[in-house]
Formats: sequence, C-alpha cells, structure tokens
Amino acid sequence: MNEFDGYLILDDGNGTTIHLPWHVLPRKAARVEPSTTNLAGSGFPELIELENEGVGTAQNDAYSLVGLSPDLPEGDRGQ
Repeated sequence: MNEFDGYLILDDGNGTTIHLPWHVLPRKAARVEPSTTNLAGSGFPELIELENEGVGTAQNDAYSLVGLSPDLPEGDRGQ
C-alpha cells in the first residue's frame, strides 16, 4: 500500500485526449532540528544536538573541515 499511481485524462472537447500517467512512492519524512544555528565565537570542539521531530529515520553525516584557503575562485552564475 506504499504506492499510488493512475492516469490523468485531459480532453480538449474536440476529440483530442492526452493520457498523463502519474506515480508516487510516499515515504516517512524526517525533520531534524539543530540545538543551535549560531556558531560565531564558540570554541571547538562544538557540540550541536540534533532532534528528529519527524516520523521517519534521519540520515546524518558529519564531516571535518581540515583546512581553509583564502583562494576562492570566481565562477559564472550557476557554476
């Protein structure tokens, strides 16, 4: 029962019809909220608690920032 599908039939009234299939696979959604979003001036290591207020399991990945560089190349819009 986790799949919904069907067809929308569009009719212009002159005998032309379009059959438009649709398909939805719903899933439980997570809604993860951090304990803070303001990290300015805080020391490291920083502890940020996450709370899942949704009904599904959340996937969370953490990455370490190992270096900073002032070399930030410019790019065109959308790059």
